[in-house]
Amino acid sequence: MPYLRATMYESLRIFYGVSHRGARVFPDRAMQYKDWILPRGTPVSMTAVHILDNEDIFPEPYRFQPERWLPLDTNGQQLLRYLVTFGGGSRGCVGLELAKAEILTSLACVWRRFGARMRLKDTVRERDVDTIYDIFVPAPSRQANGVLVVLDEKEP
Repeated sequence: MPYLRATMYESLRIFYGVSHRGARVFPDRAMQYKDWILPRGTPVSMTAVHILDNEDIFPEPYRFQPERWLPLDTNGQQLLRYLVTFGGGSRGCVGLELAKAEILTSLACVWRRFGARMRLKDTVRERDVDTIYDIFVPAPSRQANGVLVVLDEKEP
């Protein structure tokens, strides 16, 4: 189960969910960040892409590497604070735990049924997966075919 959970976390890290910046404003007071004072009314935002692809946090960020989350009780716990696919804090998705349960159940069912018979077909990460356009959600190139998976013949 730990490797399955690590696979889920790594999948959520690579597929950002929403890539658009959701600006927040402190209308009533100034805000301090390190040595800077931001006047009241200043829009402040960040995007998940800049965290989830940050090489200082996730070395080799464009490599699918579930092992980076293992062991879950040490490495995984340290990295979870940076997993902002569902937002965070008071603005985080209220369905986060339900979504994680659904993802784990789906991954387990697909792997149990098809397992090693699955293989990628004509899938190129740069063309079919990587974010090229930000249209509120991340979008690949216009030539993308999607992630195509085929099943090899059943073993006798």
